[in-house]
Amino acid sequence: MTPEIEALPFDELRTLHREISALIGKRRHQALEQLKQQIAMLGFSPDDLAAPKAKRGKAAAKYQDPEAPDNTWSGRGKHPGWLKDKLEQGHTLDEFLISSG
Repeated sequence: MTPEIEALPFDELRTLHREISALIGKRRHQALEQLKQQIAMLGFSPDDLAAPKAKRGKAAAKYQDPEAPDNTWSGRGKHPGWLKDKLEQGHTLDEFLISSG
C-alpha cells in the first residue's frame, strides 16, 4: 500500500472505498455485457454455458427404529418425530444406527 493512502484520514478512506466499489461494479457490468455480446455472436445462449446442477438423490437410511422398522432417517436435516421422541426418552443416536455389515 502506498504511503499516501495510509496517510489519508478515515473519512477520506471511506469515500475512496465507496468510489472504488462503484467503479468495480461499473466495470464488472461492462465486462458482463461484452461477454453476453460475444456469446450471442458465437451462437450460444447463456444457458449453454451454465453447468448443469447436480441432483442429489434420496439418501439411504442411516438410522432405523428397531421397534418400528419403517421409521428411518438418512441423517440429513432435522431429526424426525420418532427419533426426537426416543432421544428425549434418554436413548442415544448410536442405538439407532443401521449396521453396514
